[in-house]
Amino acid sequence: MEDTEGMVFDIRRFSIHDGPGIRTAVFLKGCPLSCLWCQNPEGIESGPRLAWFRNKCISCLSCVPSCPRQAISPDTEGGIQVDRATCDSCGACAEVCPARALVMIGGRMSADEVAAEILKDELFYDVSGGGATLTGGEPLAQPRFCREILSRVKARDVHTAVETSLQADPESLSLVSGKTDLFIVDLKLDDGARHARATGVSNTLIKKNFTLLSLGGADILVRIPLIPGLTTDSDNLRKIGDFVNATRADIPVELINFNPLARDKYALLGRAYPFDQSVGRHTAEEMTAFESVLASTGARLWRRTERMELPT
Repeated sequence: MEDTEGMVFDIRRFSIHDGPGIRTAVFLKGCPLSCLWCQNPEGIESGPRLAWFRNKCISCLSCVPSCPRQAISPDTEGGIQVDRATCDSCGACAEVCPARALVMIGGRMSADEVAAEILKDELFYDVSGGGATLTGGEPLAQPRFCREILSRVKARDVHTAVETSLQADPESLSLVSGKTDLFIVDLKLDDGARHARATGVSNTLIKKNFTLLSLGGADILVRIPLIPGLTTDSDNLRKIGDFVNATRADIPVELINFNPLARDKYALLGRAYPFDQSVGRHTAEEMTAFESVLASTGARLWRRTERMELPT
């Protein structure tokens, strides 16, 4: 059961941002990193996390007496407040909420259940060159569960991708590599000390795993998230481009614009959003400048308009 069941917090069909073609993206819980800019904070913990949708709350206060830890109380605006230090995400409040303003994010699913969801759209994968992508969180935090899902969909000749930071032991990587057609790898910061300050861990293991994948001939798409004030300096972009190009020159590199929409997720989960409200997406001119820096290293720059040219 440990191999064939795992924690999932979302399944999105008809995705066009998680690999080539039309895809189903499966979001798995748990991540060893603590990136300051995390776009999916609901995937950080390995277990469920309570979310409160203020706009759905009808102020019935049914949740208050239901909490065995007394972590919920009325607030001054007609809603509630959750003491996150006390809440253990048991889900009792979500069970009694009539408006579904309180929801548990994440739940256990079997590999058969996940594969069944993926295979609903086989026709779209065939037509578009798409498939299934395991993402998160960090999929390699649940390597055996990933292997079981990938095995089931590969048996139906569905293209598979794993979106990963590569912060995982090599054994976990080897469990999924034989069933993965494309690795989508985030390379955030080249300097180990800077990487540790921004994500909580050094990038030594990440670089080791990247080299193993590259030299092993795996199909890889590198993504660099462009986080204002953290990853966008020319020195960092050049060093990442040099690292990728020196490892294997045919690996494409995509620059990912900053997405400020994640701030709403932080509010739902009772987390502090790490950026000022004024921090937004980079302009077209800024993106062109970033691309020029990367291109100067000889790295193979890749844009989303080229999606169907990715190896499948």
